[in-house]
Amino acid sequence: DTSGTDCSDSMVPITPLRVVPIQRYRHSNNMSMELSYDMNVSRPNISVLDPYVDYTTPLQLTYGNTDLKPENTHTIDFTINQRIKRYTLITSLTYATTDRLILNYQYTDKSILHNTTGNIGKKNDLMLYNSLSGRLSRNVYARLMQSMSYVDYSAPKIDCKQHGWIYFVRGF
Repeated sequence: DTSGTDCSDSMVPITPLRVVPIQRYRHSNNMSMELSYDMNVSRPNISVLDPYVDYTTPLQLTYGNTDLKPENTHTIDFTINQRIKRYTLITSLTYATTDRLILNYQYTDKSILHNTTGNIGKKNDLMLYNSLSGRLSRNVYARLMQSMSYVDYSAPKIDCKQHGWIYFVRGF
């Protein structure tokens, strides 16, 4: 029976909102710039929603959380695309923030360890991406990609905070 229950807080859009691009500017045939925004909704999967309580391990309970809300990620991206002779250089600066991040956590109540999930986290990500590609010769095509990110996670409910740099270089 749902009479008297306000379900408006649990209603979520069926598809993510995508507004791309906000602004596009073509400097010439060899250079363009784009500023874009994206909002993505990630719904919890069935395994983290499952309310079944697993009692199989003594002094430990494991269960899902039926009150989980979808994660929301907002992304702003600025990209420059340049053609330099027979090569293409793409540079992108992206900032993304996710609230209501779904995380696994544990707590103790009356000497019983509880394992569950909650919307207890937040994530901020700043990324710089570069890609250089083109033909080295008539039969040889190459691409070099580089990405550097600073990522910051926080979950105040469990007094947890992590941050750090991620870097990769790939070529083919």
